Amino acid sequence: MGFDGIVANSTDAVSGRDFFLETGAILLSLTINLSRMATDLILWSAPPSRMVELPDKYADSSSAMPQKKNPDPLEMVRGKSQLILGLFTHLASTPAGLPTGYHKDFQDLKVSLFDCLDETRASLRVMNLIVPQMILHRERMAELSAQSGVAALDLAEALAQKTRLPFREAHRMVGNLVREAQKHGVELGKANANWVPGLPALLHQAGINNLAVFLNPHKLLLGRKSLGGPSPAEVTRMVQKGKPLLHKFRKEWEARERKVKKGRQLLDNQIRNIASR
Repeated sequence: MGFDGIVANSTDAVSGRDFFLETGAILLSLTINLSRMATDLILWSAPPSRMVELPDKYADSSSAMPQKKNPDPLEMVRGKSQLILGLFTHLASTPAGLPTGYHKDFQDLKVSLFDCLDETRASLRVMNLIVPQMILHRERMAELSAQSGVAALDLAEALAQKTRLPFREAHRMVGNLVREAQKHGVELGKANANWVPGLPALLHQAGINNLAVFLNPHKLLLGRKSLGGPSPAEVTRMVQKGKPLLHKFRKEWEARERKVKKGRQLLDNQIRNIASR
């Protein structure tokens, strides 16, 4: 059948179901991550975000609202993680409640494992169709970044680093500026530093002459270049580092797939030999 060898311990051979648990755990982890990814895309494609747009052929229309675009395939992917969790619970709880030895209870474990494999494969196929074809609205992403005030942290850090101001004080002053900007209905980059007493002098000392220029999301992103950070250069480095690993895993998968096919051929041959006697 193409196995690497035999199981040295006979009790382990008939009792052990670790391979069910290990395979199920991997599939559960994978579907949980796919679920989170699908949830992100659902939120990012819906109003008011609209940072991404899903392909029409992988969305559905609403039966009541003409303007609505339902991300049905993504919602199905999101729901599969709960299904896999339930199946994994079966895989884990059945051996846990049995004494050492073989029991007929094990028969149903194969059904749950095969269901896990089928549902996970279906989710991967859906994501593989949607992700390459979705449209990214980069202008909308930049607009939302500016509106969110997320750059307030960068401003507080700059004040603390360049003026020797304690971070708690920098945090307080920038927080006051955020509050004033919200009161005036403007983005943080368009706020007036004079709204916070003492802030203009600190900005000058820090070399920040224009808030809007300093708080530009793209410019700030370039500075987040620590290991694992979101700067374009660091993200590119991580992608390039991951490509050889992906290639390695693909080769290992192909080798295992060939081995399984060979095992099936051996089994088929044995069955034919026995049947012909």
